[in-house]
Amino acid sequence: MTTSSHYPPQSDMFTTIIHTHEPENESWTHLASAAASGHVELVRKYMRDSPQTPIEGEIHFGWHAFPKPTPLILAAGHGHLDCVRLLMKDGAGSTTSMDQTALMAASAGCYPDIISELMDKEAGRADKNGWTALMYAADRGCVPICQMLVKLEANRTSLRSETALILAATTNKKQVVEILAPYEASESGLLAMELTSDEEIRKIIRKYLSDDAAQTITDNEDQYFFE
Repeated sequence: MTTSSHYPPQSDMFTTIIHTHEPENESWTHLASAAASGHVELVRKYMRDSPQTPIEGEIHFGWHAFPKPTPLILAAGHGHLDCVRLLMKDGAGSTTSMDQTALMAASAGCYPDIISELMDKEAGRADKNGWTALMYAADRGCVPICQMLVKLEANRTSLRSETALILAATTNKKQVVEILAPYEASESGLLAMELTSDEEIRKIIRKYLSDDAAQTITDNEDQYFFE
């Protein structure tokens, strides 16, 4: 049997839903619950005696699942900055069972202040699907985080050959495309243009293509026109 509960997020952009299975509920330690709820004093108290043990089940930040997250990841994904600062002392580098980091959780939740705290320590890493924190932010449409991470994580490719630009283009995140195109259009701009039907997004990407790539697009469009 699956149960769901809501912890109050600190963003109007999304609702975090926590899914657990009843036989596994005991894995929610006092520290994990305090971290997810943003109770700074309780986090400080339970840190003295409790390791940062991952919980069972999975948490959804935005629409992405984070299986077996640690207390640090729970705090980051819910936007609890003070808790993140405390938990970083002995939880830095912890990941979910899919190798997702606290930086990725904060990107999925769109919390720029958490990104500022973590980016120097965790930027550049990828999960088991090859997704980076920038990809989570691009897919989410989180403009400020894309601005913060683009120089650190641009032109990474997932196991499914996705880039942050492709993710933004295919989900019609125009503002994100404007941020990413100068950095990624040369590598994945052609494919991003093929995968989106949004003409404004296609025009943005086209500006950053090489002359040869732009000519390829023009030739293809002319071919479709005459056919």
